[in-house]
Amino acid sequence: MFAQFIYRIGLYNILQASAFTFAILLGIYNAPKCGISRARALNGSVWILISALTGTRLLFILLYPERFPTVMSWFDFKNAGQVFFGGLLATIFVAIFYTRYHRMEMRNVVDVVAPSLGLGHFLGRLGCFAGGCCYGAVTNLPWGVVFSNRGEYVARHPTQLYEAGFLFLLFLWSLRSLNQRASLEKTAADGTKEVPEGSMPVPGRIGGIYLLAYSCFRFMVEFVRADDRGGFFTPLHLSPSQVIALGTAAVAIAWLRYCHFRKDLPRKSPTESD
Repeated sequence: MFAQFIYRIGLYNILQASAFTFAILLGIYNAPKCGISRARALNGSVWILISALTGTRLLFILLYPERFPTVMSWFDFKNAGQVFFGGLLATIFVAIFYTRYHRMEMRNVVDVVAPSLGLGHFLGRLGCFAGGCCYGAVTNLPWGVVFSNRGEYVARHPTQLYEAGFLFLLFLWSLRSLNQRASLEKTAADGTKEVPEGSMPVPGRIGGIYLLAYSCFRFMVEFVRADDRGGFFTPLHLSPSQVIALGTAAVAIAWLRYCHFRKDLPRKSPTESD
C-alpha cells in the first residue's frame, strides 16, 4: 500500500514537499540560536514559502514563454516547472522587507536560513533526480545514469546528484558553523569562560559563504547540464542560471565585506516575545 501511495503521488512531488517542510522546521528550531523567537521565525517562514514558490514559477515562465501562451496557463500546474534562482531572488527581496519591517538584524536571519536552505535544496535535487529532470550531458563515465523516462537509453551525467552532494556538504558545514557561533556567543555572554580575541564569529558570514560557494558550484555544473534551460547569452554562451550565479556571487562577496566592516553592530536581534 505504501508503494502504491508513492507511485500515485510521485516521488518527485513527495521530495519537493519534504524539502519545504524540513527546511521550515529546521529554521524554526535554529532561530533562537541567533536571538530570533520561534513565533517570529514561523511567521517569516510563511512569507518565505510563498515568495519561494512564486519566484521559482515566475522565472520558469519567463525562461519558457512558449509553454505559456495565455495568462491562465501560468496556473496550469500540470505544466510543472521550477527554477531555483527565481525562488532565491524572490526570497531575498521578501527577507529584506520582512527584517526591516520587524527591525530584525539581517545578518542573524541569513545565518539561520543557510542550513535550512541547504537541507531543503538537497532534498529538492533528490526530487529532480527521481523525476529525471535537470539531467546532464551524455557521458561514458562509469557513474553515468540512464533516465529511461526520457525515452532514451544513453548514460548521462547525474548532475542532480552532483549538486545534491555539494548541497549536503554545505548543509553540514553551515549547521556546524551556526552551532559554533551560538556556543561562542553564549560563552561570551555568560562570562564563565574567556573567549580568545578574534575567535568570535562574524554575524552574517555563514550565509555569505554559503551563497558564494553555491553560486560558484552552480556556475561550473551548468557546463555539463544538457536539459533545456532557456535562452543562452552570447557570445559567452552562458545559460541564464550561470549569469544569475555570477550576480549572486558578486552579491555574496559584497555581503561578506559588509559583515566584516560592520562588526560593531549588535550580534543578536532583540528576542521578540512569543
